[in-house]
Amino acid sequence: MRFVDNLPTRNVSKCQSVNVSKEGRFGFFKNLRNRFDSLSQRKKIAVVAGGGLVLLVLLATIGYGIYSYLQWNRGSVSPNRYRSTKEIKVDVGEPKDFESPINGILYTGSQGEIFDRRRPLAIMVNNHVDARPAQTGLPEADMIFEAVAEGGITRFLAIYQANDAEKVGPVRSVRVYYLDWSSEFHAWVAHWGGACTPNSPANAYDYMAKNGIANLDAMWLGECPTCAYWREPNLPVAWEHNGFTATQKLYQASAEKWSEWAKKVPFDRWFFKGDLDQAERPAAGSFTFNFWNLPEYEVTWTYDPSENVYLRSQGGQPHKDAATGRQLTAKNVVVQFTDERSAGDGTVHLLYQTLGSGPAKIFLDGNVIDATWKKTDRQLRTRYFETATGNEVKFNRGQVWVEIVPRGNEISYSSSEGVSP
Repeated sequence: MRFVDNLPTRNVSKCQSVNVSKEGRFGFFKNLRNRFDSLSQRKKIAVVAGGGLVLLVLLATIGYGIYSYLQWNRGSVSPNRYRSTKEIKVDVGEPKDFESPINGILYTGSQGEIFDRRRPLAIMVNNHVDARPAQTGLPEADMIFEAVAEGGITRFLAIYQANDAEKVGPVRSVRVYYLDWSSEFHAWVAHWGGACTPNSPANAYDYMAKNGIANLDAMWLGECPTCAYWREPNLPVAWEHNGFTATQKLYQASAEKWSEWAKKVPFDRWFFKGDLDQAERPAAGSFTFNFWNLPEYEVTWTYDPSENVYLRSQGGQPHKDAATGRQLTAKNVVVQFTDERSAGDGTVHLLYQTLGSGPAKIFLDGNVIDATWKKTDRQLRTRYFETATGNEVKFNRGQVWVEIVPRGNEISYSSSEGVSP
């Protein structure tokens, strides 16, 4: 079937060529001059003055438009505002005394000047077992949340501010509870679609619109080799596992399309401390937990006392970054127990408790701290308090993983000295 636009047509047979003489082409201007010459001296002055005023207003308008554009560029898309932190060379004479507001790592003032003025990014990263061979960019994240998206399959919300990643992904769709965690940082949410069942509490698009959450959806920005999102069809993974992004491309897209949201909004900070002295660290230790008892998603963190980090394994295999081949690590691991329930919308969508309080286990320095988590508002940061003392936990400076585990699940421990329930 052929579809024809319902547009007006013209009768081509009535179109005839017309020869226009030179006098006809310039007759209008000649008549205009004759009319001006016939005016009195006073009227000629008035016409010239009026024309000059109109021209002055026009030039002023154009000038203000150019000035406004340059000011907008200077404040939102200038190279300095969105420079990559990878471009900064660390001067050996410059002290590292600028603290990351997310994970406490110390940077130089030159580095901090770049990342402190930009709104963090919260990127949804696919953790399907088939997507892991292509998983890239997690080591550069300041902080990572892990929770079940559906069916026991977990998904990551990776928070970036201090570091840039040239490739992050695979990128997947967002759920409402990840939006509450991203709101702790007033972050841009980068995702490839989202839960959108009408009239459902799990509808991520309704939730973002209602709460004014800044988001960079691949469904709106599009995908292409030079876009903020792109696909790599040659990867040996399914189509839903081959979409990627980059932090610098996301910042550029945000500045070009939603410049009014580009400015960083201040957010709460945690307390941080230095590492425990090596002589005081336990010799070894590990802990294991699961979300829905699916073997492929069981997580084990193994303590390395020499580096004072935890090495991540999932599904019985070391969890590695595809770009570097290195095993993922964390300075701090939080296991946060929360209520899990069905969205009740006829789908497999879930809802997790994000506000209120509940139990948590915090692993750092090879030891475990019994704690309580508290979050009183969507835009306030989740805070953790030691059960024994009531004091707020001080984290080590470094990447933080927050594992969102259904309440009632258990942790298995294997310890040498210190890592115990």
